[in-house]
Amino acid sequence: MKGNVTKWVVVFLCVLLILPGYRTVFGAEMEKGVAERIIDILKDKGVLKEEEYQELKKMVENEKEQEKKVPRVSFKKGFSLETPDQDFKLKLTGRFQSDFKFFEKDNPNNNSFYVRRARLAMGGTLYKYFDYYIESEFGQGSARLNDAFMNVNYTPKLQLRVGQFKEPFSLEELISDNWTDMIERSLANNIPPSRDIGAMIHGDLYAGALNYAVSVFNGRSINQSTDTDDDKDVAGRIIVAPFQILGLNENKLLKDLRLGAAFTFGHQDSTVTDWWKQGKFKTEAGTTFFALRDTTTSGKEDYVSQNGNRLRLGAELGYQYDSFSLKGELMKMDLDDLIRNTYSSSLKKVVSSDKRDFDIKGGYITASYFLTGEKEPFKGGVYDAITPKKKFDPFQGTWGAWQIAFRYGFLSVDRDLFKYGYADPKKYTDRADSYTAGVNWYLNDMVRVMVNYIHTSFDDKILVNDKKIDNEDVFIIRFQLVW
Repeated sequence: MKGNVTKWVVVFLCVLLILPGYRTVFGAEMEKGVAERIIDILKDKGVLKEEEYQELKKMVENEKEQEKKVPRVSFKKGFSLETPDQDFKLKLTGRFQSDFKFFEKDNPNNNSFYVRRARLAMGGTLYKYFDYYIESEFGQGSARLNDAFMNVNYTPKLQLRVGQFKEPFSLEELISDNWTDMIERSLANNIPPSRDIGAMIHGDLYAGALNYAVSVFNGRSINQSTDTDDDKDVAGRIIVAPFQILGLNENKLLKDLRLGAAFTFGHQDSTVTDWWKQGKFKTEAGTTFFALRDTTTSGKEDYVSQNGNRLRLGAELGYQYDSFSLKGELMKMDLDDLIRNTYSSSLKKVVSSDKRDFDIKGGYITASYFLTGEKEPFKGGVYDAITPKKKFDPFQGTWGAWQIAFRYGFLSVDRDLFKYGYADPKKYTDRADSYTAGVNWYLNDMVRVMVNYIHTSFDDKILVNDKKIDNEDVFIIRFQLVW
């Protein structure tokens, strides 16, 4: 009797090993081998009869087949669900950035805590070759759709993306704000178009040493259901590591030098309010220092519109040597046939009174260095996520990754915009220059603390909250969580 009880206890434990629930708890890979070995041992010791052995073995084989179909749940910078063959994937991600902005005491802006970004996203893969991504923004007191696109990816060399996403223009704009060197992008970032709705062909060649993109967009801006005209914008970008293409990967000094160029071009028939920035340029701290005249509720004010071409050109530089990084860009935007519309008191309506061409220029240079030895990875044409060599753990005496960074940036608009009445010289200026110093602390690959000091000078005094200022000094602190 005692022997029979022992036998069935052992058989019962063996069955437990191959139950799906047990597999889920202890990990599929480990138990497949264990279950089979236990069955074999029980047979060899005579505990199992042949028919019992064959029945259990068949159960194990059936479990193996089911395992191939059961999605795997994991967490690595986001919750993910994927099939064992990785043909189907789902990942839930997000980011949270809480900032504090502290202005110098004589600045008319208010010091404030605020949620800069709060985003939730869902992305993944269907049938191996069809990627998707949807992201919503809930920061700064509003909700909107950020990204929504599908990417056909049969080969990394030639991919197709359709939907709403960032146009391929400007290295700084394309780097995720999760991993930018500074809290806010530079003054020059007033020029790039950012997100729009369209289609893009893109890919990586020479093992990622060359990244290219060619696209067509509405040319209006984010979350616009229709375009303002039948004309579309075209955009293109290429960034290349020339010494990698030449096979000089062993040249540590030059292999991570990257050079890029980008453009956008299109015909616009719209008012300022339909533009990518509503005709307003802001400092890194969010102060408007230039704005084109806009329509008002009275309908009796001058405003600016365009019925002509808009061309953006950009040149990019990226360089790395061990933990040192250098990034820079120069940009120019030409606006043809900008129209100043003036209200006529005699005709009691707005008439087009002037049409001219103008240009806007900007640029920046950023130098950064990881004191703890990390290096920014480069992937898909941009610099990507930072992973500290050692995460912050005071009990283990490890302190995460530490980075210092410095940046100079400028933006200059055509002075004639004031001369011919397209902007108000009593409120705004034609040029701003900024100097930014920052320290970044990566506690781990998901948490970052940033501190920036920004000094911005204006060529002419600007009007802020009924007070004239010729410079702006501000500290910004950010606490960031990415998953």
